[in-house]
Amino acid sequence: MLLFALLIVSGIAVEGVAAAKNPLERNFSPSYARVTVDDFGYRISFRLSDGVEILSIRGSYWLQYSYPTDATSEIPVRRHTMYVNLGFYYGKTALGRNVVQTITTDMVAFFPKWVDSGGYPQDLYLDTPMFLFDGVLPDGAQVFTGMRLDENAVSRYMAYFGGTFVLSHLSFILDDGSQIDVGTVEIELIKYSNSLSPQAELVGAPANVTCVSEPNILTAATEGLGPLIYAIDLVIAVVLWVTGGTLLILGYLHRKGRITLPIDSIVSRFRPQPTN
Repeated sequence: MLLFALLIVSGIAVEGVAAAKNPLERNFSPSYARVTVDDFGYRISFRLSDGVEILSIRGSYWLQYSYPTDATSEIPVRRHTMYVNLGFYYGKTALGRNVVQTITTDMVAFFPKWVDSGGYPQDLYLDTPMFLFDGVLPDGAQVFTGMRLDENAVSRYMAYFGGTFVLSHLSFILDDGSQIDVGTVEIELIKYSNSLSPQAELVGAPANVTCVSEPNILTAATEGLGPLIYAIDLVIAVVLWVTGGTLLILGYLHRKGRITLPIDSIVSRFRPQPTN
């Protein structure tokens, strides 16, 4: 019996014993290795004309190449897949309170754009988005998604990848109740394989929206002034910072004996008095 079991495990054919079969008669899927070809992080900041930030879009983007690692009867498939991880955050005051009450939009979408491994440019602008949503954009909203770009890649190399952000009829209601209608903004974000940083460009926006693009951040500014809460929290933060720094310096000097502070008398006032 032991010898019989060893023969079965070792794969040696035994007369009278049927070989195991796949009941669905399907080939097993090959295992795949996955390699990150390129990646980058980028931030898009929407600000008012006085510099107050009202929306920040922080994202990570990476291009993955996958290929089979075992020999199967199937045709080996090599793929490029693009992944996006985004976060949408309302602007904050110096004390961490929201500058914005609500952000609404008819559409927030990202349309991929790339050159496949065969050298052919591809652009899914206003055709097939990686993600799309509309309505109210909540503070802290997260998006993680992926899309296959090159189903039968001839190599792991890809000249560039990225896409176009479309924020249609973007509107902000600030903390003081005032409303700012920005309109439709389109931002193209491309990472070339021979460049360390991505390139961002404002490709569509109303005339009152200006843009400054830097290696790691694109700032889009629209007309409007920040709510009063922003200035109030900034003043309070400065006062707290100055007061805390002053107390820290005085405490250090008191401990070194360079000055004398009535700390003992102040503490004694808060101690409970004994009762007879």
